[in-house]
Amino acid sequence: MTRYYLNDKEIETPPVFTSFDQMLQAVEGRYLAPDSVIREIHLDGETLTPDTGADGGWASIRMEDWEKVEFFTGTLSGIALESIAGAQGYLDKLAEAVPALAVKFQDAPAPEDFASLSSLCEGFLFLNMLLGKLATGYGIDFDRVTVRGASVKENLMKFVGVTKQLIDAQEHRDYILIADTLEYEILPFIPMWKEIFTAIRGLVGPAQ
Repeated sequence: MTRYYLNDKEIETPPVFTSFDQMLQAVEGRYLAPDSVIREIHLDGETLTPDTGADGGWASIRMEDWEKVEFFTGTLSGIALESIAGAQGYLDKLAEAVPALAVKFQDAPAPEDFASLSSLCEGFLFLNMLLGKLATGYGIDFDRVTVRGASVKENLMKFVGVTKQLIDAQEHRDYILIADTLEYEILPFIPMWKEIFTAIRGLVGPAQ
């Protein structure tokens, strides 16, 4: 028989359900406060991920196949602050990685350098999506938040132009332009990104 836990405390088995989503809704409706969300689920000690359930996804998960199901919760602001801290930590790593990547493109870039460049672009896309979710979730108007004398929206639009330049340089195999864009355009923007997240953090909630 499957046993259920919420933040390490055993709870009653949810009412009869026919799908994984229904089970989640039952737990959320009965045990979670209005400002709380489920941030992580463990199945027999293994963290539930998008790959769990293979091709069928979460809809194919049969709860009777597991002995222990654990739910871990957090507040919306707490999760948002964790995400911001993670983003700023990622930016710290980029501040070290970008100059080294620029040097690689000044010479003869190897296949792994192109993979790193692709990961860099994906990383900034993720940061932009995170900002969008924070803005939507907390009603933040980027036109009204100012960093270094310009609105967050204006700063982000400038960065869009820089990333387009980087993509164009990659498409034309202009490695010197890639190197210059990384060193003289992308790298100086990293502190700006950190300041943007710092400003948003102040609007999300107090430091925890």
